Amino acid sequence: MHKPFSDILQAEGRTPTDTYRLSHQLGRFLLLGLVSALMDVGLLTALVEWAQWHYLAATAISFLCANTFNYGISRNWVFMAGKFRRGFEYTGFIVASALGLSIHQVVMLLLVDEGHFDYRLSKMICISIIASWNFITRKYLVFTR
Repeated sequence: MHKPFSDILQAEGRTPTDTYRLSHQLGRFLLLGLVSALMDVGLLTALVEWAQWHYLAATAISFLCANTFNYGISRNWVFMAGKFRRGFEYTGFIVASALGLSIHQVVMLLLVDEGHFDYRLSKMICISIIASWNFITRKYLVFTR
């Protein structure tokens, strides 16, 4: 049977607050972000280069796949599951991600079409911009206790 992470911490004599300090969360968020970014850029590149998708359509799909993966890990490893039921929490996660995706798409369009940057470099710039948005919305809106 699956035990909540908070129960495991309490069994070890620790509290969720001990494990989920801001510096600890930020470190884990950055590590998970790196893995998610590699997934995001890898899928983007595969869709553009091998499947011949337009870079904006491929960006949306790779972003959503990487963010769904990120949600699953974030929920128990970076942040603690929040006060909301899982379905509502995931919906909040996706809404916050969709707003981030909107910003992401505009920046991609500006960098690639207007600035003539390579789409992969543009993707990395977008990821670095959206990372702050993601941390703040996930910590204070989605996984809030």
